[in-house]
Amino acid sequence: MAKEDNTTVNTPTPQGWKATKEQIDQWKKDNPRGVRKFTIRCGDGIFEAYMRTPGMDDMMRGQASERKKAFTFSKSIWENCKLGFHPDIEKDDSMLLGLFLQIDETIEIADVTVEKI
Repeated sequence: MAKEDNTTVNTPTPQGWKATKEQIDQWKKDNPRGVRKFTIRCGDGIFEAYMRTPGMDDMMRGQASERKKAFTFSKSIWENCKLGFHPDIEKDDSMLLGLFLQIDETIEIADVTVEKI
């Protein structure tokens, strides 16, 4: 298991990469706002990725990057919040783009009502 910047990348087995229960439990303990699991089906494989729920700082970094290039918001959120993933995900554009399209689902937003007074 290689560890870099608090991200876990396990060496894949023939059946694929799987986070251990211990890893998931530690991620949950370290990230009380929550941990999200992505399941990506590509070709004949099923790939997993985990990230923590983004906070306001992550959102601000993502928003700042979005002004420069398209898709950089999702990439910024992924880079700042990823916890563990199958290494092939970041090598395959279709899997990475599919993951980026789901990043919005990880953002927790309160129900807010606005009224003119």
